[in-house]
Amino acid sequence: MAEFTLHTPWGKAESYSNLGQGVFSVSTETHGGIFVPEYMLHNIPSERRADAAKWSGSEQWYEEDCCWAYVAEAIPDRFDQATVGRAKQLNADRGK
Repeated sequence: MAEFTLHTPWGKAESYSNLGQGVFSVSTETHGGIFVPEYMLHNIPSERRADAAKWSGSEQWYEEDCCWAYVAEAIPDRFDQATVGRAKQLNADRGK
């Protein structure tokens, strides 16, 4: 089972925020995303996990530009209401 580390698919994390329950938002020198621990992946539909893996190489990492909204919609108690609302709209607009 993979756990959060400072090593991300985009390089070493320069900063991170613990969103709770093992969920982390990370930033690297050039990029970032959201890490979801294995035990919480069941909250995210399999087709969305597969899409995230195309961008990051892992179902546990959600790229900040295109996949973050999957996490915010699936695990809403880790985000504020406005962020969850934007995530739902983005996913709907993308047909995801």
